[in-house]
Amino acid sequence: MTKYNTLVYAHRGASGYMPENTNESFEKAVELGADGMELDIQLSKDGKIMVCHDYRIDRTSDGKGFLKDFTYEELRRFNFSNGREGFYRIPLLEEVLELVKANDVILNIELKSDAKFSYEGMEDKVVAMVKDMKVEDKIVYSSFNHYSLRRLRFLDPSAKIAILYEACLYEPWQYAKPLGCWALHPEKNSLYEPYILDYAHRDRLMVNTWTVNDEEEMRVLVNKGVDGLITNYPDVAKRVVEEEGILKIED
Repeated sequence: MTKYNTLVYAHRGASGYMPENTNESFEKAVELGADGMELDIQLSKDGKIMVCHDYRIDRTSDGKGFLKDFTYEELRRFNFSNGREGFYRIPLLEEVLELVKANDVILNIELKSDAKFSYEGMEDKVVAMVKDMKVEDKIVYSSFNHYSLRRLRFLDPSAKIAILYEACLYEPWQYAKPLGCWALHPEKNSLYEPYILDYAHRDRLMVNTWTVNDEEEMRVLVNKGVDGLITNYPDVAKRVVEEEGILKIED
């Protein structure tokens, strides 16, 4: 039997301290001792896998427009400081994977896509890159687009995939079965029914919840038995997990 604590995932890196989804934010997450990191990927106009949350770059950079309409070189000229001082470039996924490869950390890759922004071929590209860099054992794939996860499952039957959702999904552990999920990634308020964790764990599904930045909420969720906290403040969450000292047992 293996004992393990609730894991802490740095949401878009240590985004409470550094501009989100930048190399500096991911480096800070590693420095603060995060167990894992979460990021978002999209494709540039020339097919590069870029790390960015919003479909438009207006909020996080000094540029304007949809990420998909810019080439890699054009995107690198914008400052993705999200209003902070200094100049921060948008990362390639490959750059973050190099950091993951060099450190004892998990990476949750969220595939950004929907009916309007389908990013054809993104699943193929990310699976190929992960395999080429030999970091498959450190990767979790998630998405709100569960069709995208299904395509990814066909490409890599051994991949760890997790459904993202923020609705009051009925019996999410059942919904996840046809996809062959490794985990549920619910928004924190979607865990209001206490039995959700029990049934998910019965079916050997991890439950990693987002985005938990309040310390008291962290304590409540750790004591409920969540497997992972996705947070902008990984150092605070690590301290809470250590103080609560919750241990789980895996058969």
